[in-house]
Amino acid sequence: MKKNGERTKGGPPRHTIGFAPENDKHPWTRIGAMWPTKSGKGFQLKIEFVPTNPGRIFALPYEPKTREIETESAGDKKTEVRSC
Repeated sequence: MKKNGERTKGGPPRHTIGFAPENDKHPWTRIGAMWPTKSGKGFQLKIEFVPTNPGRIFALPYEPKTREIETESAGDKKTEVRSC
């Protein structure tokens, strides 16, 4: 049974960590993700990229990528939305 804040091993992150450079002409970049700790009182971070330029680091709620797929069967067309 999951305790408050405990994550399932290998589950999706709770938040995406991003970096926005001071130069507004450049878009923000995903630099990592974070999961709640077992106690639910903190977060565990996985940083894949450490920025060296000035800017802001922020966390956004995780939203899985989705894609639409059109399928045809017996002349019927339908669109499905699937997680990537």
